[in-house]
Amino acid sequence: MIQRKTNQVITDESIFNIFKFYNFNKALKLGQHNYLHYYQMPLGWRENRYIINGYRFSLSHWSMFKSIFHFNHNESMNIWTHIVGLGILFYLGLVHLPSTEVFSKNTFEDNLAIYFFLFCAVACLTCSTIWHTYSCFARISTRYNCACVDYTGITFLITSSVVSVEYAALFNYPKLFRTFMTISIVSGVGGLAFNWSPYFDKPECRSIRIGYFVGLAALGVGTVMSLCFYEGFVKSFQFIIPIFYKSFVWYWIGVCFYGGLIPERWRYDVIINEDECCQHEHSASDILAGNPEKSGEEEYKDIENDITNQILNEKPPSDHESEAMEHEKFKSIINKHFPEQPIQTNYKTDFFSLWWVDYAFSSHNIWHILVVFGVLGHYSCLLEMFSNISR
Repeated sequence: MIQRKTNQVITDESIFNIFKFYNFNKALKLGQHNYLHYYQMPLGWRENRYIINGYRFSLSHWSMFKSIFHFNHNESMNIWTHIVGLGILFYLGLVHLPSTEVFSKNTFEDNLAIYFFLFCAVACLTCSTIWHTYSCFARISTRYNCACVDYTGITFLITSSVVSVEYAALFNYPKLFRTFMTISIVSGVGGLAFNWSPYFDKPECRSIRIGYFVGLAALGVGTVMSLCFYEGFVKSFQFIIPIFYKSFVWYWIGVCFYGGLIPERWRYDVIINEDECCQHEHSASDILAGNPEKSGEEEYKDIENDITNQILNEKPPSDHESEAMEHEKFKSIINKHFPEQPIQTNYKTDFFSLWWVDYAFSSHNIWHILVVFGVLGHYSCLLEMFSNISR
């Protein structure tokens, strides 16, 4: 079943590809009429091992679209938190903003800066909705492209947040603003390369991705420092501080939930298989680098370790024992990562066992809600900043 060399280096990569797409056809057939549980999904589609039930799996675009209006799968809340957020943003842009005193006093360019942020926020929520609609699409290339769409929306939101604050903070220093704005927009456009390039999606480019997002955010810090230089610390602090307690605080609370996989990591209605190589704890840098929900990738590495340790590194048995032994070892690996059913506990119907996180208020759901709060807080800060500008 596996080719060996004397130095015990893996020589048959196809065996690992078998595990990467193991269960694909079975999942596709079952997914035509039912939602799947976590262990029925192929490894490449596994995101968060603490979310057990309610997975869609289909090659039909129409099925993915219809699932938006089905409220019984595990992406329903992710989709609708952002659809509701979109409705709020359209109300703000079309009804609320034009009725404010700030809008009437602003110039066309001033209002354009606010609308630029609202437009990019709408783009971000739309891109996220597309991704969560297609997160379980069975064609992996389409799924990958939708993930890139999601990353693109995040880049839009970060760039517009920085540029809109730069506009208000450096309103009386147009040359300095144009410099910061140019750098920010060029950086944002450059970020599209990170979003769509397969090279930058590799694990070895993780530090580059983190550096990019940190650098983009650092432009906002540069804006604050410039404002302090020209207008003094106290005035600058009073001007900028609302952005922290009205907007940033929501993002950072969301990072705590999302990075820690809270609360689903504490569920006890089912027994979650915990392995030493799968730590399932993620920092803010993991969120900046990409999706922290990466259980499938971790399990794939675990399978590689199992094959290497149980088969490749062991002394080869005699010919008549080889096939049967390897069959049993592969069967044990399959049973470990692809059990027929999750192991339920006696608390499976207990509300406090958190069985409901499959459908509502998982870490990702909470992250979505707090992102919307962060966007609304940023909008509120922009109105306050423009009202406080010394013209």
